[in-house]
Amino acid sequence: MLSNNISNPDTFDRSLLFEILNNSRTPMFVKNRNLQNVLINAALGELAGLDPNEMIGKTDFDLFSPEEAVAFADTDERTFASRQPVHYEEVITDTNNVSRNLRTTKNVFETSTGELLLVGTVHDITELRATQTKLENAVNHLSTLAHTDSLTGLPNRLQFELELENLISSTSAEQKGFSVGFIDLNGFKVINDTAGHMAGDEILRVCSERLCKQLRSDSKIARVGGDEFLLLLPQTDISATIQIINRIMASFRQAITIDGVGWHVSCSIGVSRYPTDGTASSELIRNADFAMYEAKKRKRNDGVTPSSTVEFFNPEIGNTMDRRRTIEWAVNFSDYGKEIEQFYQPIVAHDGTGYQIKGFESLARWTLNEITIPPDEFIPILDKSGGIVPFGYRTIESACEFLAGLNEDQYVSVNLTYKQILDKHFCDTVASTIRNAGINPARLALELTEQNSNFEKAAATTVFDCLKKMGVQTMIDDFGIGQSNLGRLGDFPIDVVKIDKSLVQKRRLLKPVLSLVHELGFQTIVEGIETDEVAKTALSFGADMLQGFYFGHPQPANYDWKTNFMKAPIPLTSAGSAATISESPIQLQ
Repeated sequence: MLSNNISNPDTFDRSLLFEILNNSRTPMFVKNRNLQNVLINAALGELAGLDPNEMIGKTDFDLFSPEEAVAFADTDERTFASRQPVHYEEVITDTNNVSRNLRTTKNVFETSTGELLLVGTVHDITELRATQTKLENAVNHLSTLAHTDSLTGLPNRLQFELELENLISSTSAEQKGFSVGFIDLNGFKVINDTAGHMAGDEILRVCSERLCKQLRSDSKIARVGGDEFLLLLPQTDISATIQIINRIMASFRQAITIDGVGWHVSCSIGVSRYPTDGTASSELIRNADFAMYEAKKRKRNDGVTPSSTVEFFNPEIGNTMDRRRTIEWAVNFSDYGKEIEQFYQPIVAHDGTGYQIKGFESLARWTLNEITIPPDEFIPILDKSGGIVPFGYRTIESACEFLAGLNEDQYVSVNLTYKQILDKHFCDTVASTIRNAGINPARLALELTEQNSNFEKAAATTVFDCLKKMGVQTMIDDFGIGQSNLGRLGDFPIDVVKIDKSLVQKRRLLKPVLSLVHELGFQTIVEGIETDEVAKTALSFGADMLQGFYFGHPQPANYDWKTNFMKAPIPLTSAGSAATISESPIQLQ
């Protein structure tokens, strides 16, 4: 026989055979049917930490711990019973109490006399397994990093989306729905800019801890942006969701103290519901984000006191945000510079016999797929996208071109943003635009809102000084909104103060405000004039100039004001039809 049978032993030099086995670097052993060792080579003795000669005639119960011996004996018996090779891994402990990982192969052979012998070969794979363990630990660590926010230790967006998708797939129609929350911290950027990033990081850690303390054990919270968090509330109806959200908002009322300074942080929370507000993870997160944006707007409108707000998603919010995203898309990917037109609204004065047009205000109008987008929608998006400065320069160029068709004593005013006055090339660009247009600088007026002038006081003062030296008129717009301060007007080299229409509705304040502005040496324009009565009242209070729908709605540059002044109460588009501002979604073509 060959393979599993030892035959014709006389044809082999037994001493040579034993010598070969003994010098093999592969640990080997031979056992008889009683599981006694009948041959142990030197390599196995070295591996076990025993003298090979002392192992002969002994069983594993004589050499190893009872637990190891039972395991060895069990595989030996199975190998004898099956007469098939057995491969397995095991762990042994040597005499020095060192554990080793071994891969063992056992096989049964039959001698010419019919005796059954079990032959085993052993490979030490301790280092291999140690390396594999290190690799597995490294992979697990990388996986943890890939799914965890390093600052707070919370799951990140990737992990949150996995959890959300798993919840969606495991939630049946009979079960309660669940809520997804999008949380944004209010005022965090101010803290970061004021106190530094280390303080900002500590704020984030404290806020993370507060959020976690308000949640049930089955809820999930993840940090998904600088100061943004996502919340998952499984098996939660609207009532329970409101309770949890209220606890979260209450937890933000207490100031966070860092280095002895107390910082007040509030939050804006948007909530979407499964399945009413979406059945896909991306849809639920998007709609919670939309709702959060609405909550943040409401907080902003409520004033400056730190307060948290919450908004639940509804279809109206979805339509509004779809509209906003469409406008954002158009700002980023269309030639909006050509699509946005400059319309002009007259600014008038009364000479004793009638109203005369003294100038015009340039007002941007954007018609996107036959729907008119008001400036208060697209200007903030332009600002956020970084396109507001070049757009502002194009507006000044358009105003200078429009001036060419006006009387020499008429001017055009253009609104500025704070980003424009922060541009280091602003004054040089305005000067070159005026030179290229060949107009008198005094016929151009540049307006900055009261809020922006106070917010960027140093920059506004520098720019207004520069414009005054050029001969350009300067104006403060929207005076009367927010925290108006007549004393601050004296800090700026301005020519005209435009009184916001909100003061027109508060006539008891309009007269004294006009009087004080005149005492400071400024001319005045009262905005929001819509009726003859209001116009006469403003003039009787001392207004120098007036502006409003009573005198004309904003019209395109080619509109014939000489013929139609005071005869066009209905706003016209560039096509000559009534303009409409729709809140419906915009379809891209």
